[in-house]
Amino acid sequence: MKLSNVLLIFLVLLWGCGSDPVAEGDAAYQRGEYAQAIRHYQEALKAQPQSTAVQEKLGLAYCRLGQLFYQKRHVWRAFEANVEKGVKLIGENPSPETRRELTRLYLALALAFKETPPENNHQKREFFDKTLHYLEEARRLDPENSEAEKVLNDFMAENFADMLAKGQRYLELGKQDPANYLVAEYYLSRALKFRPQDARAAEYLQRARQAALAVPDMDQAVPLAITNQAHKKGLDAFYVVAFNNTHAPLRLDPAGFRLNLVNGDQLQPLQKHPFTHPFPAARVAPGKSSEGVLVFRIPAKARVSRLVYLADGEVLGSKALP
Repeated sequence: MKLSNVLLIFLVLLWGCGSDPVAEGDAAYQRGEYAQAIRHYQEALKAQPQSTAVQEKLGLAYCRLGQLFYQKRHVWRAFEANVEKGVKLIGENPSPETRRELTRLYLALALAFKETPPENNHQKREFFDKTLHYLEEARRLDPENSEAEKVLNDFMAENFADMLAKGQRYLELGKQDPANYLVAEYYLSRALKFRPQDARAAEYLQRARQAALAVPDMDQAVPLAITNQAHKKGLDAFYVVAFNNTHAPLRLDPAGFRLNLVNGDQLQPLQKHPFTHPFPAARVAPGKSSEGVLVFRIPAKARVSRLVYLADGEVLGSKALP
């Protein structure tokens, strides 16, 4: 074998042994070449599948790639989809530096939704909710980020009066069409979130939720309506109507209900109680409903938040309580 060929093979082997996909990924990330960074981090994960550090780097690269799509083409769907993919890779307990980087990404994503013109009223509400959600996530991840705090506070201050006025209007319109009570609840709940000490928002929201108890939200998979309530021997009973709003038969089981408390606790319905007409476990056809009594033992001084229906850990239906 010629000396030149031996030298070439040696150099190739030397280069291969010295390559570091993590370092190469970091360099590509710093250059803004996020697709290339993703390839390097994926290669690194093959050798270090349990490395949370590499997973975080890969997750952030996906997030930044989505942001790049938005900056070049204003494709907010790609931005959000890549952020969601990246967040799953990053996991629930990222490092402090990753939290700070993710905060900046959440802030950018919130502003993308805030600045994107909606195509219709449904999308207008969707963009509003997503803006609020990602601003709150940014503040949660890094409470010391003054920019995220300011943008969120400004957003709430700018929209409080509008949310309150719309809530009042739909509360009045509920007298003509009860479905408007759900719309009133939507606006007033945000008004109170934006200004928690506002007595008017609190009063109107309580009225809207009381009026909306018997009105199912047909945007949910399992809309709930509460048509009656009773208190007996330290127990609280709710007469609940649950609808199957899916396209397939669905088993509705009383064990799937939870009563959420304001402090974050969840209560399960009692299996034995003195009330008649208990909610049955039944297979419900699409478009049909099942109804009956659910009973809970609510601790003294505890404040209830909402009744939810869960299946496989996913919330299929929810009803806010006044």
